[in-house]
Amino acid sequence: MRLWINEESTPQEHLRHSFEQEAKEALREQGIDVRDKSLTIENARDHLAGKLATERVSEEHSERMEQLMTDTKLRDKYYGQIKHEVAKIGKDSKVFYNTVNKYINDVFVEAYLEKLNKMFSKSQEANNLEKRRMLIRFKKFLFKSRILTYWAKENEQEEKLLKNMPFKQIHLTEKWDETYQDMSHP
Repeated sequence: MRLWINEESTPQEHLRHSFEQEAKEALREQGIDVRDKSLTIENARDHLAGKLATERVSEEHSERMEQLMTDTKLRDKYYGQIKHEVAKIGKDSKVFYNTVNKYINDVFVEAYLEKLNKMFSKSQEANNLEKRRMLIRFKKFLFKSRILTYWAKENEQEEKLLKNMPFKQIHLTEKWDETYQDMSHP
């Protein structure tokens, strides 16, 4: 599939619409949904490259299998190797069972560790989300109870409060010729 897009689209509406429909259909045939808003060009390229690579591998595999089936010498050699390996394993059943159990155990251990790692990463993610939620709740509580405020708002409120206060002298005036009881105090 190859699409060529001109830098300047045609002024004919029906041609633009037809091309858009054909392009969407061609991408849909390849397994790319154009309605997905998170779709980028890189994602589409990666998807198409992966699909082409799997098609090449399957074609090469089928070609090799066809070659093996048509070539009698290769087929005899291949079947001879398989018979030799089966005969070697068939002589001692303990070796066979140990080999099979070892491979089964390795597969099980790998799957088990993968599952544990996945559970660990999910639990860490959940724990981090829970911590974040608790922090947000705590912050909301502090702001609602007015224990914590935004610095700019707090500063503005204090400035307004100071500007609205009436002017008064901070300390007592001292007059040495009058007594304390005769003086006016703010």
